[in-house]
Amino acid sequence: MSILIVNAAEWGPEHASSDYPKDVADWIADGFGGDRSRFDVWRPQREDAPPPAIPGSVVIGGSACSTYDDHAWIGRLAERIRDWADRGTPMLGICFGHQMIAHALGGSVEKNPNGWEVGTCEVGLTDAGAADPLLAHLPGKLTVLQSHQDVVTRMPPGATCLAANDHTACEAMRIGDSIRSVQFHPEYTVAHIAFLLGPRREMLAAASVDYDAVIEGLTETPESRSILSRFARIHALDRNCAA
Repeated sequence: MSILIVNAAEWGPEHASSDYPKDVADWIADGFGGDRSRFDVWRPQREDAPPPAIPGSVVIGGSACSTYDDHAWIGRLAERIRDWADRGTPMLGICFGHQMIAHALGGSVEKNPNGWEVGTCEVGLTDAGAADPLLAHLPGKLTVLQSHQDVVTRMPPGATCLAANDHTACEAMRIGDSIRSVQFHPEYTVAHIAFLLGPRREMLAAASVDYDAVIEGLTETPESRSILSRFARIHALDRNCAA
């Protein structure tokens, strides 16, 4: 079955000038194993074509935008998320995607009063997270890569928190059997996040983030990355894995 990647990331000039590979859909596909034939891609900010009407599953990636920004495409993406949820389409939200799912389905997203959460961080699984098929194979304390200042402050009705830490109360959530989302970035490698953060050094410093310490502390997070292939397995999307 096809996996639709919703690529909501459009780079500004500070990133566009780099020759680093910038296609976030490719980053996500690589996290699944890299077989591009399994994926369709929709870029909702461009809106140059509609997404497939009924995808097999959906992965909604990150964005520099916020769910509460006054952009028409955000409202249209929210409508799509509600439609997919009504159909029971398996969905995985990542960072902005996590927040968009919450926003679209009746939750709330705001700037975190604790400030930015950036770099290599640790999150803890809740009891529900430790029992959830998507995360049950992971250790109770999980190392992840992050870059966000918005957070889910109120989960949608019926949602369950799967992971948290002292900085962010909802690091992952479940809604029903088919929807999961994570605040962190399982698709990221150290190279990805170093590219992302490089042009933001002064902005992060103004927000009291020690950029040098963040960069020095970056580590690969293969256990977090395994969430992508696990999502494919539990929804029978991986041609090489049993349902």
